[in-house]
Amino acid sequence: MSYIRMIACASLGVALLTMPGALAGPDWAEQPPGAGSLPGTAQDVLVSPVKTISGELSGSSLRGLDDPDFEDMYRIYINDPLNFSARTDGADPDGLSDSDFNSQLFLFDANGRGLLGNVMTPFSLAPNQDGSFIAAPSDDSATPAIPGPGFYFIAISGFFNQPLADGDPIFDFPSLTTISGPTGPGGPGVIDGWIGEGEIGSYTIYLTGVIPTPGTLAALGIGLAVASRRRRA
Repeated sequence: MSYIRMIACASLGVALLTMPGALAGPDWAEQPPGAGSLPGTAQDVLVSPVKTISGELSGSSLRGLDDPDFEDMYRIYINDPLNFSARTDGADPDGLSDSDFNSQLFLFDANGRGLLGNVMTPFSLAPNQDGSFIAAPSDDSATPAIPGPGFYFIAISGFFNQPLADGDPIFDFPSLTTISGPTGPGGPGVIDGWIGEGEIGSYTIYLTGVIPTPGTLAALGIGLAVASRRRRA
C-alpha cells in the first residue's frame, strides 16, 4: 500500500471523529454483502466510537460465501479494555440491544484465538433472556482481562452454534449462563469453523469500551489499511 493511501486512511479516521455527533457513539449496520463467519471474511467496523452493531442472520448463501449465513463476525478496535462489554440482552442503559433469536456472543483476539463466549445472559432480570453478554473476566478465569487496546473480532451466532479450532470447540459452557474463556479442547487454536444448527433473525449488539481517542483513531485508520493489505496478501 502506498504511503499516500495510508495517510488518506488515517485522515479519514480523524475526519470520522470530528464529524458532528461522532462522539455520541454511531451505530454500525451490517454492510453488503454481509459479515462473514471467520476472521478472513469478517466485516471491518469503520465508524468510531461505536455504540451498536446491527445485522441479520439470514441462513442463506446470498453473500457469495461458501457457508450459509448463520454467523456474523466483525472486526472492532477496543480502546478501553477494562470497560469492554457486548450484549444482546436489552439490559444496556439505552435499551437498544436485542436479538430475534437465541443469540450467542464470542470475542477473539486479532489472530482469531478465543477470549470470551456466552450462550445466555447471566443477568436474571435482563429484558431479553434469550440474549447474551460478554465481558472480562471470564467465569473460569481463563481470560482474566482483555489483553490490551487493539483489534479484536466479535461474532454472533444462534443457540449452541459453536466456534471450532481444528475441529474442536473453543469454549466450554458448564451452564448456559457461563461467560467462558477458551477452555474447550480447541481453546489454544485459531477459529476455523463452526458446528451446530444455526438460527436466523435480526440483532443489535450494544458495545462499551470501543471508544478510541483522537490519536488512536488516526492509528486505527492506518491499522485498518495495513491489516487490510495483509489479509489480502
